[in-house]
This record gives sequence, C-alpha cells and structure tokens, in this order.
Amino acid sequence: MILILNVCVIDHIVIAQQREGNETSKTLRIAVPVKDGFKEFANIKYDPTTREPTFGGFSIDIFKAVVNTAMPYTILYEFVPFAKSDGTMNGTYDDMVKAVFSGDYDAAVGDITIRYYRTEWVDFTMPYSDTGVSMLVPLRQKNGGTNSGSSPTKLTKGLIGATAGICFLCLIAALIPLFFDSGYQTGSFIKSVLLARGFSESQLKSFSSIDELYNLLSKGTEQGGIDAAIEETPFLKLFLTQHCNAYTIVASADMHADGFGFAFPKGSDLVHDVSVAILKVTNNDPQLRNITKRTIGNLDTCLADVSTDYDVLFNWESSKWILIAGGISVVLLIIILTLGCLKKS
Repeated sequence: MILILNVCVIDHIVIAQQREGNETSKTLRIAVPVKDGFKEFANIKYDPTTREPTFGGFSIDIFKAVVNTAMPYTILYEFVPFAKSDGTMNGTYDDMVKAVFSGDYDAAVGDITIRYYRTEWVDFTMPYSDTGVSMLVPLRQKNGGTNSGSSPTKLTKGLIGATAGICFLCLIAALIPLFFDSGYQTGSFIKSVLLARGFSESQLKSFSSIDELYNLLSKGTEQGGIDAAIEETPFLKLFLTQHCNAYTIVASADMHADGFGFAFPKGSDLVHDVSVAILKVTNNDPQLRNITKRTIGNLDTCLADVSTDYDVLFNWESSKWILIAGGISVVLLIIILTLGCLKKS
C-alpha cells in the first residue's frame, strides 16, 4: 500500500517521497545560507516568540516551485539554516557545500554558484539563474556631471558606436586592473578571480549589500570608493532594480560563471530529476515572472523607464563616433599588448 503524507510545518514544505512505487520516509535536511545582504535570493526570518525560522527569496521560491509543481514524484524535506549557535553563517559557501559532501546535510539551496572545483564535493543541478560575470559602471549625466564622480563615467560619452563601442568596453575591461579600483561581494569567488587577473589587494573593496555597493560607487575612488563593481550578473541586475538608469551593466568577455544551482550529494538520483523540473519552471514564463517579481523585482519596468538625465550608452546618430571609438580601441589594444610584452620581459 502506498501512503502519501502531506504535512505543512510553518514555512517548511513536507511531502512524502515516492519514486517508481517505492516509498521512503526520509526527510531531506537542506542547508540554506545565512546572508547579511542580497537577501532577495535567500532570506531567513525568525518568529520573535517561537524562534521558528521561515525561508524565502528567489532561490528558495524557485526550489519550492520545482518541488511543488514540476517534479514527477513528491519529496519530503525541510530547510535548515547553515548557521552557528549565534545565528550567523557557519563559514563560507564552500563550507556549506562541503557539509553536503560530508553528509551533515542532504542538499543545499540558495544562491550557490556552480563552480568546477565544487563538483569535487557535490553534484549540481542545471542552473536556474542567469549565467555570467558582469561589470557595473555609472553613466554620465547629460549636464556634464556624473552620478558618482568615479573614473569610468569619464569614458562613457565616447562609447556611442554600437559595434565599436562594444569592442571599446571589452578593452576597457582589460585595462581595469591597471587603472581602476573595483568592488566585489564579500565571500564571493570573484575576489580570487580578480587577483588572478592582475588586481592587487589594495584595489579591491568588498560589499555585503546593495546599500554598501551604492555608497562605494557614489563616492568614487577620490573619496575612498570604487570605480566599478565586478560580480555575477544576477546580483548586479538586482542592484539595477533599486537604482535605475544611473548605472549600466557591461558583460565580461573573459570572466565566466555558470549561474546558481542546487547542490546534492555526488551520485544522487535527484540531480537529474530536479534539473528537468527546473527546466519546466524556468520555461513557464508566467510562473517565473511571478516568482521574480515578488522576490527580486521587475527589471523590465526599470529599464523601460529610461531617464532623460543620462546619456544613452549606444547611439547610432553619428557615424563619426564609430570611427573615433574604433581608433581609440586600436590604440588601447596596442597599449595592452605593449604592457603585456614589458611584463614578460
């Protein structure tokens, strides 16, 4: 006889797991990161009286949607904060993934980046978020001012020819380790990537929240801030939902990330099935749009309300700017190659 249990425990969804007619009563313990900022992806709140945790955010809601609406069978599970006794995060994201590897947890759910070295410890589902690493820079105001006074804004006016402009931005990204300070999210793997790309520790400043990032960009390097932020694209898109139009995202041509995924023990049969279920959810536009809107915000609305106070990054009006940008790109390329040769010699 097949018995199906449906039990709701506060914000935990508890459902009996069935697969191919075989019943299991095991409840999966799923680790959730404790975040100081960017809680729109994973957020843990505690009832002031009972101290019972509730879980929310984009990553959590995507997982719930996958389990509740897209899986071919039901799963019994509960979320558990990956926390110390004082409620703070119990280490890093790597530590959380390793805790799944060691068997302390049966899975990990949150804004966990799929990285090759982490596959030594766990198996990841397919990504459920945008992939890639991008750079966030301020835009120039049309009256000649800038919204932050940082160095990259002095460069944006010349980035007008679309094709040449894109090449120009890629070259600027290559030159950033030589001239600019950049920000990265505290605890992110991005720091090690930036150090490997030629940045020094003194050029890097960390941020833990959108407000911290905004303050650093607003100050600019002249006041102890930063020129640009380099981070995974989903975090920067979240920033834009709260600070529309004064900033823009430049995709990185040479830094890569595979997006966020759910982590399971190596060899878990759930990885394939959850991955297929993720496809069902992410291809259901109304469902995905609803989850995104209530957790992260509507980026499309932000982009549709383009402010007239700022120069548009690309403009087709004058072909002379294409030639100018192309010429500057050639000069910058020569500089990069020369510096590279000098460094090797």
